[in-house]
Amino acid sequence: MGKRLITAEVSARIRTLVKEGKSDAQIAAVLADEVGILVGTNAISQHRLRYGIEPGSAYRKVVVRHGTASGYVIHKCGCEECTRWNSDRMRKYVARLAEEDRRSGKIERSGRPWEDWEDRIVADRSRPVREIARMLHRTQAAVRLRRDQLKSLTNA
Repeated sequence: MGKRLITAEVSARIRTLVKEGKSDAQIAAVLADEVGILVGTNAISQHRLRYGIEPGSAYRKVVVRHGTASGYVIHKCGCEECTRWNSDRMRKYVARLAEEDRRSGKIERSGRPWEDWEDRIVADRSRPVREIARMLHRTQAAVRLRRDQLKSLTNA
């Protein structure tokens, strides 16, 4: 992330100017004169969007509800609760995909030992993992794991 242009002091001044009903261009001019920083109207507009400020309205910060889609996806919150929510969501998603693959019969060779002819195909790094997994009726995770195993066997 870049350096923050709008500090707490500047943010407070923007609040006051917004309450007075000033436009973004007027706010930028006042900040240049009073505070001595050049802030473009785009930065001020982004600041308004981030904190839910409408011209002429009271200043309010958007409340982030942690542990929800809004907190993690929209507000890009990385707190422990939001991260845990996303981990749970991804775990359920991957499990659902695996179950759909099993039901549809895409994964026929799951749990079976690897054969020599499969190892030769997996060792071919010119093909993407997804293509090999479909061709062998294995999961992508199984193909990646087998590639790593074969690589460690050849390096040993």
